[in-house]
Amino acid sequence: LDNISAYDYEYKDSKWGDGKQTSVMAQDLERSKIGRKAVINTKEGKMVNYTKLLPAMMAANADANSRLKSLEAALKKKKGK
Repeated sequence: LDNISAYDYEYKDSKWGDGKQTSVMAQDLERSKIGRKAVINTKEGKMVNYTKLLPAMMAANADANSRLKSLEAALKKKKGK
């Protein structure tokens, strides 16, 4: 997740959506093991399959939350000494 950024863009073809969109780029996702599973190659270019990406993002968020709680507990313990 360290190398994933959000981008604002507009689709070239309005069949995918109108107006400004905000998302991650498939090319960025391909750099990670989990992200590669969520990238689809189409004749129009690379696309993100959010159905496949969402569970991975939820798992990453749960892992980050667990690590945060551990760090908070260690900090609290250290302050208590």
